[in-house]
Amino acid sequence: MRSALELLEKHAPDAMILDLVMPGMNGFDLLHELRQRPRWQQLPVFVWTSMQLTADELGTLSRSAQAVVGKLNGGVDALVQQLRAWQAQRAQGEAV
Repeated sequence: MRSALELLEKHAPDAMILDLVMPGMNGFDLLHELRQRPRWQQLPVFVWTSMQLTADELGTLSRSAQAVVGKLNGGVDALVQQLRAWQAQRAQGEAV
């Protein structure tokens, strides 16, 4: 997890796509760690996962992530749709 956080500091993205199942790392823990750091508390995180989530897990993610998208429920198209909606909302906010 440390290397992921170091890369985040190095690249300073505007948003993140996070898979919950990664080698050597738990996406739930990474998201929790991000939300503990002031710099990353507001970073839009799009969770893209193939995990079957419990109601509790989905609730936790919904409070911490911009969107939760299932890889098997719409796949890449659903993820791209969420990213485009976020981008349009962001652009509209900057125009105000």
